[in-house]
Amino acid sequence: MFKKNRLLPIDIISYGYILFNLVYITAGRNKVENSYYHILPFTLILAVSFLIILFYNEESGRLFTFVRNAYPLLFLPYFFNVSTQIDTILFKDFLDPYFQQIDEMIFGYQPSIEWGMRYGSFFLQELFHFAYFSYYLVIPLVSILIYLKKYDYFPKYIFTVSFVFFLCFITYSLLPVVGGRYWDEIFTLTMTYRGGIFTRIMAFIYTMSQHKGAAFPSSHVAITIVINLAAFKYSKSFGRGLVPLSILLTVATVYCHYHYFIDTVFGIIYAFILFKPADKLYEYLKKKVNIAFKTKENILKLET
Repeated sequence: MFKKNRLLPIDIISYGYILFNLVYITAGRNKVENSYYHILPFTLILAVSFLIILFYNEESGRLFTFVRNAYPLLFLPYFFNVSTQIDTILFKDFLDPYFQQIDEMIFGYQPSIEWGMRYGSFFLQELFHFAYFSYYLVIPLVSILIYLKKYDYFPKYIFTVSFVFFLCFITYSLLPVVGGRYWDEIFTLTMTYRGGIFTRIMAFIYTMSQHKGAAFPSSHVAITIVINLAAFKYSKSFGRGLVPLSILLTVATVYCHYHYFIDTVFGIIYAFILFKPADKLYEYLKKKVNIAFKTKENILKLET
């Protein structure tokens, strides 16, 4: 299926995303603390990807084939972290007050504060923190499942998920919005060990995090819905089975104080608006890559 040393659509958008970051950081270097510190990691990521492409061939094992297609997922934590560090280039201050005003206009109060406080039973805290935590499991598990059971669809699936991730991260870089943790008391609450196991797990994750967060749009919502839509292509029953989790996670982003309500709305919008264009972009890039590869093969044949 995959030729030796052949670029794939996932490579093209990954390199495009890295190039955007390097150009953006360079242009805004005076507004980003230690801006040039990011050049080395991005360069190393490029080097690793080149090595993966260089050493991959048709005889590579299934694990290497998985990595060949899904390697951008390995760097998502770093990509996210960078987006929270370069988000002051266009706007000096966080834009949270404006997003809080939108929620206030809709509800007459702040749901990112009130929902988790008003309905703070042990059961609901655990349910919604589990739903939020499941995001970290759904991404790798569904990826592995699709790779094992629907191998031909796997490259497009990874491309689509990565494409939506990249656009979310770019939005974070342009619009500095923290989310519910913008308030000091909520920031402290999300790192307080309380309740059951999943509430404590999320407190641990955010205690260990080196950033306050990036909220608009909610990538938790956008990616979970994209994965859910992709799951329907794998199996309709599997897709339907993920719908309740997607709904719970969407509510959890606000209930657990991580996002404003408007963040979840745009997370949903990003997912549904970008899913089909990502599919078409994949096919377009795949066609262009195939043409370029065949042209290269013909030239080599003529030379020999």
